[in-house]
Amino acid sequence: TMHILFGSNYTVNSSYAYEARRRIPRLVSDHQVTVMDIRGGGSGSTTQIGPVTVLPLGLDPVGNDIIPEHYRSTRADALITLCDVWAFQPHVMKQTNWFPWTPIDHSPVPPQVAEVLKAARGVFAMTRFGQTKLKEIGIEAGYWPLSVDPQIYAPRLTKAQARQQLRLDAPEFLVSFVGVNDSNPSRKGIPELLAAWAIFSARHSQAKLYIHTTLLGNM
Repeated sequence: TMHILFGSNYTVNSSYAYEARRRIPRLVSDHQVTVMDIRGGGSGSTTQIGPVTVLPLGLDPVGNDIIPEHYRSTRADALITLCDVWAFQPHVMKQTNWFPWTPIDHSPVPPQVAEVLKAARGVFAMTRFGQTKLKEIGIEAGYWPLSVDPQIYAPRLTKAQARQQLRLDAPEFLVSFVGVNDSNPSRKGIPELLAAWAIFSARHSQAKLYIHTTLLGNM
């Protein structure tokens, strides 16, 4: 049995938080787990959610100022983080046995991401693509795919029915984007996405772009 400090969004409505809330019960069945609530933290108080103690952050948005203390005070054997890693400071993470479970969605891996991952004792990639990109820069990562909650996401239509609903002809090539448009400027890079799409679609007129988001987000 290990004591794991798990750093992730946990109490908010985000993709990372949903994933963490699905995974923690499985980890708790075999290990002692304490959660460091990254995005929902900063409240200054420790809470108990079911069998899990949830620790707040300090002043730093991802916990750079408090991670070593949380790690020592909980007597953790390992720190697992489920979030983007570029904001972590290597000298902080080296004070723990850090195992980031991280998205890699660029080619090549961004230099800031590659640099901070040098502080990790091991790395988990969410996708085979990420695993391949990490290997290209000399990092042998494990493969830990994200889960799917069938109550939230499940196939409802056949491919033919989906194409009919989206008014797609069979030969057409579809590119999809799923992202919350809740900031100005868009933190999901939607303006850049559309600029790149204009270049692509000029060369491939049969391709279509499907954007699953909101028009104005929370603004």
